[in-house]
Amino acid sequence: MGALHARPGPANPARGGAPKTQSCLMNERETRMRIRRHEFFEDFVAVAARVLIDLGIHATEAQLAASALADHVASHWGGQNINMPMDFRRALTKLELEIYSQFTGNNYDELARANGIAERTVRRYVERIRKRLAEAARRDQGDLFNNEH
Repeated sequence: MGALHARPGPANPARGGAPKTQSCLMNERETRMRIRRHEFFEDFVAVAARVLIDLGIHATEAQLAASALADHVASHWGGQNINMPMDFRRALTKLELEIYSQFTGNNYDELARANGIAERTVRRYVERIRKRLAEAARRDQGDLFNNEH
């Protein structure tokens, strides 16, 4: 029972419920990860190429640039365990700033309709940006009465 491949693992339904060996489980895990890496880079290259084409770059050059970007990500970040959260903070911040730049003080309903979101959401975005701006102003202003630095 000391050999790695001799340890039984979970049952394999494809083989009538017979337990899988530990090495078989490791091979399946490695294969799944290989497939996922391939899918990630395939998607990365496709999206990067599409964005470059949308920006007016010729398709062949866009594909080459997208592949170079994927190669860079693989060589620079390869071996790292990175978790990409599924939140939309980056996109939300961009939308929040766009909404705030169009905000006139009383056009919550117009901005909500124009962006396909609830008026309450517009109010929350405006308040969040105001709060961030106030925090930035406090940091930049410093202490007005004790200005020794």
